[in-house]
Amino acid sequence: MRTQFSKFALAATLGLALAFTFSCSSGGDDETPEISCSVVQSEAPSLGGIFEEGGNTPDWFGEAAIEYARNNLFQPGNVAEFLPVPKHIYDLKSIMAYYPRSVGTLFDIADAFRNEVAKLRNAPDDGTPHYYVPKDGNMNNGDPGNMEPLNDYNVANFVTLNASVHYGNTAYRDSIVVNCTDPIFRYGNYGNCYTNEYNYYLAWDLKDNCGKFVKAGTYKATTKFSSQVKYFEKNANGSFAKKEKSIFHYEFTKKFEVKY
Repeated sequence: MRTQFSKFALAATLGLALAFTFSCSSGGDDETPEISCSVVQSEAPSLGGIFEEGGNTPDWFGEAAIEYARNNLFQPGNVAEFLPVPKHIYDLKSIMAYYPRSVGTLFDIADAFRNEVAKLRNAPDDGTPHYYVPKDGNMNNGDPGNMEPLNDYNVANFVTLNASVHYGNTAYRDSIVVNCTDPIFRYGNYGNCYTNEYNYYLAWDLKDNCGKFVKAGTYKATTKFSSQVKYFEKNANGSFAKKEKSIFHYEFTKKFEVKY
């Protein structure tokens, strides 16, 4: 599995406490690390602008995904979002050609994601499925008559992605939560993050929390990322127990240098 982020640490718990003071007039981080990661073309449109009428939206976006992005992503104060990236695109330079005016982290995990789900999807040796999901999508409805075996077609309904990210003392977003079935993950107008085998680009639109573009400079990003799948496990007595499996859990710090 290729990893497009550096200095990350796998963590079992979210034990990192962060405290920052944010100012609308702040333009950059006081630190000046040595790492240079990204150069932003000065003529590039804003990241949210690519979804507007006439914008240069990546060709894997259909009408439903564009409309969803236009109405939901990069709203005031939401400086970072998950964006889909087909798994054959795995270098940040290429990603920035599709998502200009951004820096970010690529989570190149599509194949590993499918491998983890396969552990739940595949039946044991006796041929009897052990892992189920509710037909009506309601995890609070554990009635046996509402259960169906977990498979490639229904698992996406029960997968969520979570992240938080702080860019020095300039910008932050404490809670980013998306569902695998959100329209942003449709390829054309079909599928979801699982069936379309997407990787995830956690993109910063280079704005502070007051909506102003940040100044050129170096920024240290502290990021947490996790992904979970919910399901039921069938017990020997025929009852169903609610479960949640953590598929991925990362905490790391990365340095960006923004140049215009």
